[in-house]
Amino acid sequence: MTMKTSREETKPIADGAPPQTSPAADLIANNFDVLTQILLRLPAKFLIRFKSVSKHWLSLLSDSQFAFAHSRLNSKPLISSFYFYYNERLESVSLNGSPTLPSLFFLRHLTGDYTILQSCNGLLLIKNVKLVDDCVEEQYIVCNPITQKFHVLARPGGDCDESCCLAFDPSKSPHYKVVFFVWRLGVSSVSLEMDIYSSETACWKNISPMDNSRKFLNGAFWNGAIYWLCDQYNLLRFDAETEKMMKIPYMPSGSSGRILCPFNTRYFGECGWSGRLLLIQSQSQSGARLKIWEMDKDCCRWNVKFHVDLKTLISEFPEMGSKTRCKFTLMGVVEGEKEDDFVLILAIPGTRRFVITYNYSSYGRKLCYPLEPLSTCSFPIISSTPKGTMTMTKSRSKPKPTTDGTPPETSPAAELIANNVDLLTQILLRIPAKSLIRFESVSKHWLSLISNSRFASTHSRLNPNPSISSLYFYYKGKLESVSVNGIPTIPSLSFLRPLTSDFTVLHSCNGLLLIKYTQLVNNLLKERYVVCNPTTQKFHVVCKASRGSYHVHSCRLALDPLKSPHYKVVLYSSSSVMDIYSSETACWKRIFLPNGPMHIRTYEPCGNGAFWNGAIYWLCDSYNMLRFDIETEKMMKIPYTQSSSGILPLHNTWYFGECGLGGRLLLIQSHSHSTATFKICEMDKDCCQWNGKFHVDLKTSISEFPEMANRRLYNFTVMCGVEGDKQNDFALVLAIPGKVISYNLQKKTWNVLSIRDSREVPGYTRVFPFVESLFPL
Repeated sequence: MTMKTSREETKPIADGAPPQTSPAADLIANNFDVLTQILLRLPAKFLIRFKSVSKHWLSLLSDSQFAFAHSRLNSKPLISSFYFYYNERLESVSLNGSPTLPSLFFLRHLTGDYTILQSCNGLLLIKNVKLVDDCVEEQYIVCNPITQKFHVLARPGGDCDESCCLAFDPSKSPHYKVVFFVWRLGVSSVSLEMDIYSSETACWKNISPMDNSRKFLNGAFWNGAIYWLCDQYNLLRFDAETEKMMKIPYMPSGSSGRILCPFNTRYFGECGWSGRLLLIQSQSQSGARLKIWEMDKDCCRWNVKFHVDLKTLISEFPEMGSKTRCKFTLMGVVEGEKEDDFVLILAIPGTRRFVITYNYSSYGRKLCYPLEPLSTCSFPIISSTPKGTMTMTKSRSKPKPTTDGTPPETSPAAELIANNVDLLTQILLRIPAKSLIRFESVSKHWLSLISNSRFASTHSRLNPNPSISSLYFYYKGKLESVSVNGIPTIPSLSFLRPLTSDFTVLHSCNGLLLIKYTQLVNNLLKERYVVCNPTTQKFHVVCKASRGSYHVHSCRLALDPLKSPHYKVVLYSSSSVMDIYSSETACWKRIFLPNGPMHIRTYEPCGNGAFWNGAIYWLCDSYNMLRFDIETEKMMKIPYTQSSSGILPLHNTWYFGECGLGGRLLLIQSHSHSTATFKICEMDKDCCQWNGKFHVDLKTSISEFPEMANRRLYNFTVMCGVEGDKQNDFALVLAIPGKVISYNLQKKTWNVLSIRDSREVPGYTRVFPFVESLFPL
């Protein structure tokens, strides 16, 4: 049945959902070393949530040795977000699509005004100014936004700070250092000195005097040291371990040009997880051409990495100005998962203010965040759990022994998991489908295990309603896609090329796509249907039985992995004939509806049908729905009463379908397709009444997206509704001229998902929500 075969060597796996207390779960719970090794591999953000599982887990995850071991194993995570300042206002922006960013609300106990000075590997250095006995007092704080803990540094008084830096490398030490350059007043002179705070000794150390002619602006922590630019010929380097300062002369490589003066510097700092020190300069502060230098590992030469011309962005963002005078602020540089995959973080001013990411390896750009002000200073943030000595918030004091360092390559816990097929299976069943596809390359054993159809069925049953990750949609007859969760890689359908290059997507359901193509057989065009899984890149051709010719009005795919490991394809014709294909029997079945023709409205959003709650639903009119039960294969007409919200005529429908992981059937309507207000109704579980869920007014978004308004008409299309992890966390995906955006109804926030070349908006476009699934074919 499958065009892609896996290796035949299989291992015994769990063929059903495990009981609440399976042997594998008991083994993990009772083996402290195994539990520790598993938790050490999880992201820091999840570990914070897991503290509420039990007192035992709280004690384990709060232990400082566990936190240090976790930081060492994850010493270079990707940058997840930025904090930035403008007009003394702190804001934040997410880079990975996560709507929830770490809040600094836990610092509310501090009196006075605080300012972020620097970030380093998940920690923030903060300055707090408060009034004590009519005197201004300064405090310095090191905090971790992920763990919500902080530590106040007792500073020596009587000094004027010139510059300060934070140094923290979890792969080398569980301790951090804070370095201050201060002007110290003497009897007849002023000297520049250095004060160093170490979290290991909790003491300050003074180094004096320094070169008074140097200006120490914002430094960069890289490779275990802090670096400052002096001029175009020298770097200052302070080794955090030996606490020695030295001047390092350098020169540009070969014919790559010369280093400009520090005034022409747009960015100086470390880039992402690979540990590269970058210098970005331009001939002028309004120039659109940037030169990106990378320091070699010997710290003696700048090498040109990229030449970037941002003039191509002016057509998309006219607020940037002209080609001769380009207005933007370079907030930072982020490195992707692939080699040489660099992304610039740019803030664009104007009437519409944005933070955008610009990948100058693939020339892709993505709008991240609307800005009220233009940022001038930014601080990259990663998820980290460094040693818990910042204990202004107390954790429970009953610690457990944990791993205090990086485990060996073949630890006892790893061997136990590798040799226990049941335990390994239970762990892999909890991992997202996309990660499991990558894990197939770990070993032949893992390939055999993950490729097994019983494992795939069990994984789909344990994860029956994953969140929507992307959308496939048609625009001007061309199939396009857009990511909803911020992940740039969307499964390609190129694996269907052995069949045909000309196909049409008809429906999507729980990770599977229903596709139709035509094939020339004996000089006759024959329709073929294909069910495919873009995640696993497998497909199955369904050859339609030729028993009489009927015009097919609606083609639907039905799959509920929580109830059955099989899917069905339903072809509904206008002559009250229904053809049904079942993957369980691999046969077609034709049924004739007993009550005569049941007309489906041909208006697109209504006539498409929606799979919900084990059945396919079609709207007939404002008072009835057709319901086809997948299990019993019975069709019935269901009248429903209108609630106080009222149902409009069906030509006023924007969207009809299921919404995300919450399992809701939604109907979105408006009085006119040129208005910015519309109503979202939800069908109750008894399938007898539409209840008003939201009333939406998009007029507030016109200030951010003026292209939505064309005279007195509004240009946008509702593509679908997406539900988040939290209750009532609901977002609409809209197509507007040149962009696809998501709008969160509760938070009143929006996020640009993609930027398109065309400025036109389709009236209605076929949209197919996609979720990642291992469902076997």
